[in-house]
Amino acid sequence: MPIPESLFAPAPSHGPPRLLEVSMVAHRLSTGERFVRQLILKKKLKAFRLEHRWRVDSRDLDAFIDALRDGKGV
Repeated sequence: MPIPESLFAPAPSHGPPRLLEVSMVAHRLSTGERFVRQLILKKKLKAFRLEHRWRVDSRDLDAFIDALRDGKGV
């Protein structure tokens, strides 16, 4: 029985999620870093610590912005 060619196709490369620093999130939201940290500490914006600094997955930031648009945020 021959091996299907689909097994030799390259796997889709979605790449790792882009991790954003607080300053980058603040810039994207047009707000200050302190406000972003407050959102994180109040668990309104998903984040985690990496080397003593907060990081936000760009997909979580997109979800947060979508929730704001839908009237479900902050």
